[in-house]
Amino acid sequence: MQLSCPKTKLKIFVFLISLFSFSFIFQSSALAQEAVTLTVKPVRIGDDNSLLLAPGEKKQIQVKVENNSEMDLEIESQVFDFIVDEDGSTPIPVTDQLDNRWSLASWITLAPAFNYLQAGGSATVNVLIEVPENASPGGHYAMVLHSPNFTGVEDQTGAGISQRAGTLIYVLVDGVINESAYVSLFKIPNFLEKGPVPMEIKIRNESDIHITPTPKIIIKNIFGKEVASFALDSKNVFPFTERDFSDVWVKKWGFGPYTLLLEAAYGIQGQVMTAQSVIWLVPVTIIIIILLSILLIVAVVMMLKKKKENRQLPPTEDVESDTQPMNDQEQK
Repeated sequence: MQLSCPKTKLKIFVFLISLFSFSFIFQSSALAQEAVTLTVKPVRIGDDNSLLLAPGEKKQIQVKVENNSEMDLEIESQVFDFIVDEDGSTPIPVTDQLDNRWSLASWITLAPAFNYLQAGGSATVNVLIEVPENASPGGHYAMVLHSPNFTGVEDQTGAGISQRAGTLIYVLVDGVINESAYVSLFKIPNFLEKGPVPMEIKIRNESDIHITPTPKIIIKNIFGKEVASFALDSKNVFPFTERDFSDVWVKKWGFGPYTLLLEAAYGIQGQVMTAQSVIWLVPVTIIIIILLSILLIVAVVMMLKKKKENRQLPPTEDVESDTQPMNDQEQK
């Protein structure tokens, strides 16, 4: 026993040292990841169709990257085409060659591609866009992505994996452009006792360019009178994608059918897409309670009235005594 105690203490000591070292390494890694923060300005360029370029035209724009970390960083800037995730809003950079119909990355040159930024510092990256002579009219899209260059450090901390920031660039090539979009889904419940009324809305864009519709909801009652209206948030919808615009009509009580009209202007030509749906708002539970209350009141009134009438009736005579037969003496 005396020999095993020192060994046991030694094992415990080694275990504690190992645990402390692992915790220190893990916390250092986490702090390194949290400390790396990049921001870019602006986050979008040309989404308002301001980058309208002709085939063969050149255009230089600038983006700014800021190092909000507490450490000096070398920043690498790259340009990628991107696809939109299934939600219709999240851009995903891709390195594979995309269909040239929407590609923009191959038209862009970045200078400089590397910047050394001190903590809290910033740098400007020049973005040169050169549109080919044979470029297809319509929208072309790319992402300028900035990320820390952790040479020899990334494998240890993982800090450079997720710390990236980018600017989306929307270029509109002039020419004959097809604009076509429609409301692919406008669904509301057929019947509700009370609100709020959920609205499932999806807009499909089959144009050659992205669109930024701002749907407006107009509500009319059974008489065709407008009782409410409100606008939904505007969102970019990329070509041949669908995006969700679902929202809620915050009306609580109503009675009768209501027609919901959806209108949304889109495109550079100011076209309008429309859709409509009808909902019945009927507070069934309240109506049943009111009817039962009325029936109860009527029943009580009738019962009291009948009771009062019974009190007012005169007492009845003994009919049986009046109809008794006469005895023999009275007959004689």
